[in-house]
Amino acid sequence: MANVFAYFTIQSNLIVGFTSLLLAIRPLRTSTVFRTLRLDGVLAIAVTGIVFHLVLAGRQDLTGWAWVADFLLHTASPLLGVLGWLLFGPRRAVTPRIIGWSVVYPLAWVAVNCLVIAVLFLALAFGAMLLDRRLGRGLDDPDEPRLRRDVQDRPAESSRE
Repeated sequence: MANVFAYFTIQSNLIVGFTSLLLAIRPLRTSTVFRTLRLDGVLAIAVTGIVFHLVLAGRQDLTGWAWVADFLLHTASPLLGVLGWLLFGPRRAVTPRIIGWSVVYPLAWVAVNCLVIAVLFLALAFGAMLLDRRLGRGLDDPDEPRLRRDVQDRPAESSRE
């Protein structure tokens, strides 16, 4: 269940939902943190909708509640999130400084996911190495200099002139 929060779709829905709730409670929010989170939420939910509909839509045949959840996460929320920002703002909240801060979230998301993939890749590579050694027990390893006796002990070929 905790892994579900690693998905960009879930994170973008949570951020846009959370910032929308905060705006509904108190519309006049001007802190840098809030303005950054609001921009992150709107942009991330827009990316979610765009990527889903251009790349992923139609690859699954969902029915029932799965279809409802898919529609809410990938279609309704992106449309309502962007439309809410267009209609209700807040206005004059996006500045070059806020744009700079807003890039931290997607870069951190990519970095964390790349790190996870790199660690998984290394674990699998070491597992493959151990398995390869176990399966190849008794065979010469061409990368090990101490096992290259056949090359060192072989007499040099006479040159043909």
